[in-house]
Amino acid sequence: MPNARRNPQFPENEHIMVEVVNEVNLWAEKQTNGLINQVLQHNAVDSLTRLILANAVYFKGAWNQKFNRKMTKESDFHLLDGNKVKVPFMTNMEKQLVRKYDDFTVLGLPYLQGQDKREFTMYFFLPDAKDGLQSLVEKIGSTSDFFDRHIPRQEITRSCL
Repeated sequence: MPNARRNPQFPENEHIMVEVVNEVNLWAEKQTNGLINQVLQHNAVDSLTRLILANAVYFKGAWNQKFNRKMTKESDFHLLDGNKVKVPFMTNMEKQLVRKYDDFTVLGLPYLQGQDKREFTMYFFLPDAKDGLQSLVEKIGSTSDFFDRHIPRQEITRSCL
């Protein structure tokens, strides 16, 4: 990771801040073979920035149950700013790892097992409310064993992503 330092005694230099953001984003793009090309937004670095820590993990796996492209449907996706956009949603009526809680649902999508016999599952924590993401993130951050207590362990049939 590039070492980007500035002396806080000097006035802010917009050019340097833009250069740091570009350098970090280029690093991420290189480390992920072009899959991630923006880690920092243009205004993410200012005179208070002292250190930027970054890491990249690339996991290439195949779903245990593939989604049928013919069942993909356009639907509203609600953005954090309150707007919505139409996006393709994958749908599957097969048994899935799903668990419903008071104000969110957890969906687990297992990957095919590799040759080394390790098993991996990607979990999606989905708030019920259109503006419920911040509240869910706060719940996750406030309890050390949150994930352990909210992972679905039993498959049920349900229309999913």
